[in-house]
Amino acid sequence: MLEIFEKNKDELIKIYGELIENKAINLNNINEETLKEKSLNLQKEEFILAVAGQIKAGKSTLLNALIFGNDILPSDDTPYTAKITEIRYGSDKKLKAIFYTKDEWQELKNEITEIDDKKVNYFKNFIEPDIKNSSYIKFLNQTKEDNISNLKEYVAKGGVYTPFVKSVEIYYPAEILKSLVVVDTPGTNDPNIFRSKITLDWIKRCDAAIYATYAGRAFDESDIKFINEYLLSLENSKRIVAINKIDVLRNFDEAKELLENNKKNETYQKTVFNEASSFVFTAGLYALLDEKEKNGFSLNEDELWYKDEANAEFWQNNGLNELKNLISDKIIQNKGKDLLVSHINFIKNAFEKKEVFLNTEINALETKISQNQKSKDEISKALGEVTNFRIKLDEVQKKFIYSIRNNLAQKIKNLNKNIDREFNDIKNTLASKINNYRRITELKNNIIWDIKNALESEKLKMDDLISQEMQDIKQDTKNETGKFINEMSKFEAFDSESLRQTLRYDTFDIYRDFSEFFDAGFINSDILEDIAFGNFNLFKRLAFKGAKTYIPKVRDFAIEKVDESKKELQEKILNNIHSFGEKLCAQVPNSIKNVLLNNQKDLENIKEKGSLNEKELNELILNLNQKENNINKFKEIKENFMKKLENMKGEIYE
Repeated sequence: MLEIFEKNKDELIKIYGELIENKAINLNNINEETLKEKSLNLQKEEFILAVAGQIKAGKSTLLNALIFGNDILPSDDTPYTAKITEIRYGSDKKLKAIFYTKDEWQELKNEITEIDDKKVNYFKNFIEPDIKNSSYIKFLNQTKEDNISNLKEYVAKGGVYTPFVKSVEIYYPAEILKSLVVVDTPGTNDPNIFRSKITLDWIKRCDAAIYATYAGRAFDESDIKFINEYLLSLENSKRIVAINKIDVLRNFDEAKELLENNKKNETYQKTVFNEASSFVFTAGLYALLDEKEKNGFSLNEDELWYKDEANAEFWQNNGLNELKNLISDKIIQNKGKDLLVSHINFIKNAFEKKEVFLNTEINALETKISQNQKSKDEISKALGEVTNFRIKLDEVQKKFIYSIRNNLAQKIKNLNKNIDREFNDIKNTLASKINNYRRITELKNNIIWDIKNALESEKLKMDDLISQEMQDIKQDTKNETGKFINEMSKFEAFDSESLRQTLRYDTFDIYRDFSEFFDAGFINSDILEDIAFGNFNLFKRLAFKGAKTYIPKVRDFAIEKVDESKKELQEKILNNIHSFGEKLCAQVPNSIKNVLLNNQKDLENIKEKGSLNEKELNELILNLNQKENNINKFKEIKENFMKKLENMKGEIYE
């Protein structure tokens, strides 16, 4: 699917180029600069794939197979030398190391004295000797570019720069990196406070995440701890679990049995195993050796031995292609489709708005020609109509504004009622789950996931509900505006078609902005972190009093937080609808006033100076014919682009 994404992305960039050249949709705020910016933003768009896993889970080997097809990332069996590594596309193979600042380095050294003996001993035995053997001070606060072949000097044990490097960026001309940034995070139990924060930030931002677990001890305590600490804020639909090094098992049946047995664990069902989770069995080393040979790299003696001894079943089914497909599916599902469709809709809307504008120009000319063909008596009568209507203008405007606001208020009321119903289902489900817990520690460890999963299960339903309501609101307000225009057409002060086209143009952006995808967004990491902190405090204060005291308090606390989430969502919707309504209530009367004043000005000009002579009138008619020809040509161009965009959209949603 990434290939389809790249193909359509390239096609959209090409379309932007054509539109810049032919200026077909240039209009007010849509010009060459706007289109270049949109094209550049699309070119710069990147997906983020975060990769995490325990030390010895074979994460580096798996990434070497997935990205490089060669040994690029060194394997290191210690968490103390691991770095945040950003892997990006680049025509030249290089690395850029980012060193700690002096303040960060001092804070790290201070922290070493406060952690356990094992970490202190490691620092003294391995890090201090490296420090003493180098003039490290000069590296702090710096960045340094180097050849990728020297990567070990920055990230591996014994590397000249290793102790002082906070993170590394790698640039490599791999096809998979053209629209993908891969972020290799440190293994679990990373003692480094700065790397831990960066890891969490990347995972929050990512479009998909791979968690690699070692098949020999899959989903052990360290795995679950990392998932609880780092993947809680990540939507379940973005997560891929790679059960790696399956070659340590006897066969695939054993691997499948391992997965099925873990699925039966109630704790894992909440955190790892759910309907949105994806799993893949991988043999990272076999995949790497296979990729190396495909890319023409020679295998060394040890690698040849591994190949000769390899389990044929695992070699043939090393899981690399399945992993690539999962990554592609997750990324397109979570971001790719929406990204491409947003650009498609931008171009379609730009064409629609330009056509409305051209029709507005034509109607203005038709009105002017019609006015200049009126007799003096007809001009006087029309001016009288304008004057009479201006007296009634405030009353008519108030009626329209009242109608719009009343309609929107009713829509908000109905929408809130539906949201209340959905959230009551969430609260009832949560209360039932919490009441079924019998052990305090079990509830303490699972409550956050219960809330997260309950909210996520409702998200798609909520998005559909809100999206449909927004479309209904949009259509209802258009109907109200249509009724309003019909009322206006009763007065000779207005040409109904001219007024209709003017209002379509003047309100186009208001409707467009309102129609754009509205993400419910009621699940966010702040709420989950707030729940985690509150639950921790409740546990400290009440756990000793027993389950009968602790469980009801946690239930009430969880429901309170769900209510806060509901309130935040409803406020967001209210603000969105209110903003839409007020913009419409301001723009429609203003447009009517402008049409009225322009009509009055043109009629007064004719009354004062007389109608246009035959030559001047013919010039207007010629201008009108030219504009009608222009709009016909424009429609042909538009139809051509619309076919391309619709075909593209169909391919995206296949």
